[in-house]
Amino acid sequence: MQRNARSYHLLGRAFDAINVPMVLVDVGRTDQPVIGCNPAFCRFTGFAENTVIGRNCRFLQGDDRDQAGRRDLATAIGDRREARVVLRNYRADGTMFLNEISLVPLAGDNGEIRHYVGVLRDISEQVAFEEQLRELASTDPLTGLHNRRRFESLVEREMRRAHRYSHPLVLLMFDLDHFKAINDDHGHASGDAVLRTFAACLRDGLREQDIMARVGGEEFAALLPETDAAAGTEVAERLRAAVAAATTPCGTAELRVTMSIGLTRLADHDDGYA
Repeated sequence: MQRNARSYHLLGRAFDAINVPMVLVDVGRTDQPVIGCNPAFCRFTGFAENTVIGRNCRFLQGDDRDQAGRRDLATAIGDRREARVVLRNYRADGTMFLNEISLVPLAGDNGEIRHYVGVLRDISEQVAFEEQLRELASTDPLTGLHNRRRFESLVEREMRRAHRYSHPLVLLMFDLDHFKAINDDHGHASGDAVLRTFAACLRDGLREQDIMARVGGEEFAALLPETDAAAGTEVAERLRAAVAAATTPCGTAELRVTMSIGLTRLADHDDGYA
């Protein structure tokens, strides 16, 4: 008995000393309250120990309860097995973080699992970094528009949608005229500035739901959902005028460009479209 008491004391000291946020939960009691948390948990969440003990860990989700991870945790506890899920949790000051929580069951002397240790890890920066990498992989770094690979996947998606709902779909292709001469005569920095100016004209002249991309050196494309050929032609001519009027500063001069435009109907439902 004395040895068990000493063992539990040592385990408690180790629990407190570990610099990883941890909670101890009694799943055998009503509402499965927290019965222990280490100092790292308090520093990590901003909640004092006396405000944590006795509460169900759902308080970390605040009012943000509709999360698939919560259901996965409940299922794992019901099955008395380990679990690892990601939850949107909130610190004491209200800031949200993505919490990857690992739930580890602890078996008693009789083999019954009554307690769980929850280990918390903030993966907010990791998820944001991964999202940034995905964004970089699908974005043209010069103009901020979609790149060719991302655009091709979006074309496939919009074509399926257009056929499913019997909506027209138009693709516009743009090629800046004599762009090589701009690079040769004024340098690549000026050429890049012209491309950014053109990208801005596309953003200003198209709708939010339209999909814009730089698909080559001086080649651009725009996908216009729920747009028939006549409306697409009007858009193309409006963009032609906007680009012709736009200027790009180049030293003491201002550069102007013109463009060639092609229009293709990827889904043709003009008769049934209002």
